[in-house]
Amino acid sequence: MEVQLYIPERIELEDLILKNPPKFKPFHKDNLIYILHLITSIPTENKRIMEEAKDGYTPIHKETLRQFVPNYAEHIEYLKLLEIVDVKRQ
Repeated sequence: MEVQLYIPERIELEDLILKNPPKFKPFHKDNLIYILHLITSIPTENKRIMEEAKDGYTPIHKETLRQFVPNYAEHIEYLKLLEIVDVKRQ
């Protein structure tokens, strides 16, 4: 089954990974794409979240994310290092 995931076109993920190789394993570029897709798609699929997320942050349930990306925290920290995302912990 093929799944289409979308990320902002301005993010040159391949270049960023080449210039800043991740220092953790297992690393999968697809996991970065999945996380970025969630960040952009959740607010568009749920208007209530979009209205509540006036601060620009997208709430992501970490236990649900862990089902698809077991080491999601390392991938998110890597996206922070690349200055692609910012994290607001609740």
